[in-house]
Amino acid sequence: MVNNEGQLYTMEGIAAALLILFTTYIVLTSTTIITPGETHISDMQLETLGNDVLAIMDTPASASYDAAQTLQFDPSDLETYVNLGTAGAPGFNSRFLALSNAMYDPVTVFKQDRIKCNAKVYYRNANSVGSVDFSGSKNYRENAVVVTRWVNTKTGAINPTRNEPQTVLLEVTLWRE
Repeated sequence: MVNNEGQLYTMEGIAAALLILFTTYIVLTSTTIITPGETHISDMQLETLGNDVLAIMDTPASASYDAAQTLQFDPSDLETYVNLGTAGAPGFNSRFLALSNAMYDPVTVFKQDRIKCNAKVYYRNANSVGSVDFSGSKNYRENAVVVTRWVNTKTGAINPTRNEPQTVLLEVTLWRE
């Protein structure tokens, strides 16, 4: 014969089973497992970091209006380094690595990453494309990423055959040691 006590145990068992199923569902849907096949995530993060550093370096420090009320921007750090030609390469290399290697850590506030880079500048001659090694740490490893940025030059420091303003492509190869 069934009494009220047996019904209470049955309802308690059903509620416990539903609670266990719901908890299992929450745990399984919120867990992310990173497999070795997903190593491209660190490459994407390194590429994003490189693009961000180039964007920071390509931001003009200030702007002002000239006599004709036209907005004039001062050259950015990136334009300055490229306008200097290969003489600007050491300054570019140290600034780029300083910005890309600075990491915030809640314990030590700032710590250094292990990012290295090579940079090359591509320019256009009359009917061909030339290149100049702009800066470099060493030969890069297999897991390197490439970021690029177009830079306007005011002189022919990069391309000696054309002593005029030109837009060149700065290509930076990044990797972690």
